[in-house]
Amino acid sequence: MDLKPLLKRSIYSFDGSCNGLMCFNESFEEDDVYICNPATREYIVLPKFEGKDMLDLLTGFGYIPSTNQYKVVRIHNTERDPNVGIIQVYTLGSGIGWRNAGTIDIKCVPRCTGAFANGALHWVAFDGTIIVFHLADEKCSELHSPPRLIGTHCRYVGVLGGFLSVTYYRYPRGVDIWLLKKNEDNADLSWSKEFSFDSYIPQPFGIIKSGRLLCYEQHKIYCYDLETSSVKMDVSFGKFISEAIPHKNTLFSLKEVHVYKLGMCYVFPVAIT
Repeated sequence: MDLKPLLKRSIYSFDGSCNGLMCFNESFEEDDVYICNPATREYIVLPKFEGKDMLDLLTGFGYIPSTNQYKVVRIHNTERDPNVGIIQVYTLGSGIGWRNAGTIDIKCVPRCTGAFANGALHWVAFDGTIIVFHLADEKCSELHSPPRLIGTHCRYVGVLGGFLSVTYYRYPRGVDIWLLKKNEDNADLSWSKEFSFDSYIPQPFGIIKSGRLLCYEQHKIYCYDLETSSVKMDVSFGKFISEAIPHKNTLFSLKEVHVYKLGMCYVFPVAIT
């Protein structure tokens, strides 16, 4: 997909992919946010943010099946109060625009994109605590991260096989991957260490039907066969990859959420290359 006709700048970041829709922005606090469907070649431009001197720290994109709603979330601070995050939510098709949904302490949270799982967005703080924003009621909570050994650090929170995942990197080498799963005897969620490697692996971003683990680094995508403990390079793009995200095509049209009635959002064709 060629994004150049859409973007004013060459720098952009993805806020997530959900049900075949992709959300991305141009990495500057006053620039546009886009929702795009690569399969139908449509995109919409969300209304501008309100406020000045804002810097996005946490972003995310997700879906609520019970209400059939897609929501974009941004948490930003200001130069005047850098330790308090202001939560803003945009619901596609609502006609309301960006809404304030409260505040949160973000003094120990790096800038990152939220992992969408179990109806919520998840970000990890520097101390390993996972911040959770529930899309249905728009409330925040905290989730304890999996147990870790001394000398390990949490480098990545994502989604693997539909489960929230945490990847720990061990010093000097080694990787443990935990998944948040339901217990067999009840509906409670708990962490389960599903993968462990004694050597370094690149950042994981997906599990395919055969059970192999997909990872990416620089300009290559690797496939790890867990049964044979073998690895092979699947794709080399020949250019640097800043981020890899799982995506599944859909023919869902953005017109079905009636965003064009807002008067601020439009549907345009996107060139596919």
